[in-house]
Amino acid sequence: MASSSTRLGFCVLLILAMFATEFNVVSSQRPVACLQFCYDNLGYMTCPSTGNRRLQPACNCCLASLRYGRGCRIYDTRGSLLCVDT
Repeated sequence: MASSSTRLGFCVLLILAMFATEFNVVSSQRPVACLQFCYDNLGYMTCPSTGNRRLQPACNCCLASLRYGRGCRIYDTRGSLLCVDT
């Protein structure tokens, strides 16, 4: 039968592994926290990583950069620039 200290150690190790995976501590990327909001009247977005072709827009530039990398631009339905992720 496993002792309580062995079970506790296993639980702590499991929790640390979950945090490391969730927050990319193991990888070279830094964790990013994006505000959870969407612009009104989203039209399209462009990102350098896709050759600046028109894409379905993300809610905001921070969320776009998580998927496509830095430099994404989001435009409204009239073609006006809403944001740029630098």
